[in-house]
Amino acid sequence: MSIVVEPGQLRLEMARRGMDQAVLARLAGCAPATITHAMHGCRLTEVTVARIARALNKVQPIPGIDDLLTIEKPN
Repeated sequence: MSIVVEPGQLRLEMARRGMDQAVLARLAGCAPATITHAMHGCRLTEVTVARIARALNKVQPIPGIDDLLTIEKPN
């Protein structure tokens, strides 16, 4: 089974933690291209999505950053 990650939500969660694609890939134990695929709405395996989620949970959001970020709404 494969899953599509919401690209805007992934970008938001990365921004909340001050992460770029390379850092997320390293923490998730996957290739940077995998994060690129996720950010373009490509399908990923459940295992990969779980790795990305665990990697995001390893880093706490920057205090106060939510007040500075804008959530993109899909058209």
